[in-house]
Amino acid sequence: MKYLKQYCVPIRELKQEGSSFDLFVDEKFFEQFENSDIKKGNVNVNIILTKTAQNIILSFNIVGSVNVICDRCLDYFDLPIKIKEKLVFVFSDENKSLSDDFITLNKDKNEINVAQYIYEFITLSLPIKKTHPNDEFGNSTCNKKMLEKLKVYTQKKETQIDPRWNKLKNLIK
Repeated sequence: MKYLKQYCVPIRELKQEGSSFDLFVDEKFFEQFENSDIKKGNVNVNIILTKTAQNIILSFNIVGSVNVICDRCLDYFDLPIKIKEKLVFVFSDENKSLSDDFITLNKDKNEINVAQYIYEFITLSLPIKKTHPNDEFGNSTCNKKMLEKLKVYTQKKETQIDPRWNKLKNLIK
């Protein structure tokens, strides 16, 4: 996790007005997380930090694309993402999460590592079903060979019904 140190936002020496941080997320970032569905990405992260005497507010603006597997054809494709999220850190003597958006932060802390938050925002923004987008004519841009194979295996085959079942159908009437 040594690579993720660059995702630490300093908070001790910041003044009370807003500060802005620009970070970049790529494949090295996603490699740091075990079992990640995302292997590659090209994502810009802008964080606006607002500090008050009682809390710190981090506003995330995440824009770019991540490379994911299509659930239909199993090819990789770039899925565009655009995320706006906000976290509030409240100063306290202990570190714990009060809710999804409110997190307590030790008063003696010098920095906040935002890597895990960025990863979670990106991962949770992915749709349940990830498929290639359609082209401008509404046609699928999935792998054509795979779509043909799927079509062959999903077509219902007409089978001859055993005549003994026909007599049972008469009982229902």
